[in-house]
Amino acid sequence: MTPPRVEDYVARPLEIIHELIDQSKMTVENVRDQFSNAFQTDADLSLIPSLNRSSLSTLPDRSLEYFTEITLRNTTTGEEVKVSTLYCDTLQDRPGFTVVDADMMNFSSNNVAEKQPVFCVSVPGETDWAREGLRRIGEDKDDVSSDIASLSLNDASTPFDEKLRVKFPIPQEKNAVGAMVKTYGEDPQFHLNDVLDVVGVLEKADNASEGNQGDDIAVDVATGMEFALPPDGAEQACFSSIPRIHAVFFRNLGRSHMNPSVRNLSRAKELASDMNIILLRTRLLEHFCSQLFGDRLAAEYLLLHLLSKIHHRATDGTPIGYFPINICGCPSTSTHPDFTSSIAQLVSSLVPRFHRITLTLKHLNEDTHLVPAQGRDGEKDDIGVSAGELQLADGTYILVDEMTLEDGVLKERGVLNVAHLGEVIRTAKLPYIIRYGEMKRNVDYNFLVLSQGRCMFAIDCIVPLVPTTEESVATPIPDDLKNDARIILGLFPEEDYQVPGDMVELIGRQYAEQRAADFEAGRPVTTNLDLSRRLEVARLVTKSFGRGSLDVECWDHAGMLESERMARVKKLPERGSVRQPQSGLSVGR
Repeated sequence: MTPPRVEDYVARPLEIIHELIDQSKMTVENVRDQFSNAFQTDADLSLIPSLNRSSLSTLPDRSLEYFTEITLRNTTTGEEVKVSTLYCDTLQDRPGFTVVDADMMNFSSNNVAEKQPVFCVSVPGETDWAREGLRRIGEDKDDVSSDIASLSLNDASTPFDEKLRVKFPIPQEKNAVGAMVKTYGEDPQFHLNDVLDVVGVLEKADNASEGNQGDDIAVDVATGMEFALPPDGAEQACFSSIPRIHAVFFRNLGRSHMNPSVRNLSRAKELASDMNIILLRTRLLEHFCSQLFGDRLAAEYLLLHLLSKIHHRATDGTPIGYFPINICGCPSTSTHPDFTSSIAQLVSSLVPRFHRITLTLKHLNEDTHLVPAQGRDGEKDDIGVSAGELQLADGTYILVDEMTLEDGVLKERGVLNVAHLGEVIRTAKLPYIIRYGEMKRNVDYNFLVLSQGRCMFAIDCIVPLVPTTEESVATPIPDDLKNDARIILGLFPEEDYQVPGDMVELIGRQYAEQRAADFEAGRPVTTNLDLSRRLEVARLVTKSFGRGSLDVECWDHAGMLESERMARVKKLPERGSVRQPQSGLSVGR
């Protein structure tokens, strides 16, 4: 067998797969390695037409597919050939050949294998600039043939059964795509909400459903009597309306993989110098300030929030590094109707995944379900778990718009939505409501809540907005600043961080001295929670300066920020968080 070129892998993958299996006697694992080795770089991967570059997986029931080889007989000559159904669900027509019934009396386990079907959707909340950047990677290579380029599915519409719309976390997204991904060999053990790059053989929905027309007929081998099998259930009928990707190889993607800006390594190295980082940090804060009515403190905390991520969890499940914030004191929508939208536009221009949740009565009571659930609102269980608006990829930035609160009554659905949102914000765990209870999955979202007063959710870091100017200036970020900011926001959260021994001693000594001073002055004594919060702020301050080790400058800067923030918080009126809402709850600003 002549070694195939990269173009051959792209243009005729199924033919090559069967040659590798039939002629070279390769296993599924060998085929996976062969294809993976052929596409080592992003430039190589860019040659492959993309239904959608990254997919967010959810897990339906596992399925066992029988007879990976089907025998065809030429009705004229009697010639028999074996045709594999590996990496396809249907057979191409062969004029003059007919399918030979399987000999169940001489059944061999060598003729069966497993396919694991996984329903996937395009990454919810992917921003336009990130999607376009991922599409362009490697596009400037001049060895991409026009024939391969013409195979692109980016602009193709993908119709699907309307029953499947509940499987999309954000069903109104214009770029949402769904596909059934089938893997071969050992179960890959995908997890809920995993983000994957899948390279495989595309089988269009119309082809995949051709073999399911009419009633299936089975034969009792003992009596020879024919009988009709029951028709496919609703699950098979719904999922037959979407394309199939028979996965040859795949990879799990982390947060940084989904940010195309981090691949600009030359610019990243230039930004590594202290002078460049300080200049970039200053320019970015100035732009944030202009949109936050000149409030430098709010701008600082917004930057720290954008740099945060959960880096591990304590033994009790507490997320370490989790840093949701509430910017309160935002101007009324009657006087500044575009303020929230301008903040949403600012953040979404810097991060690869962004979603805005509005807390209008209509949205909460009628339009959305925030968490995934099985069999809700009378839905049948045959399509599995229906998605929720909060079923997103890790690293998604979520703006919760409390400015849209209005007077009215929350119905049962709205109450549940508010309670679930509060639970996810508080615990960084997403509940999945199933028939016999619920299960929870750890998530890593960045929550920013905008509100007029103290928000209704249990957020520890509250930043009251104190304007120093009368207007918010919502000017677009200059392209050079925007591109550099995307790089540091993609890279810096992933960098290693450490607290040197001398800083540990300094922090311990200052903490003891502060507690003693509080006790002597009759003030509330500084708690472990206060120390933990300042340590997290210090971590983020250190990262914002592009450093990997805490020093005195960053520790003192974190202390200054926290002191000023807490002085503002003490002036706020108390407001109870929504923990156990009841149906019919009246809400208002």
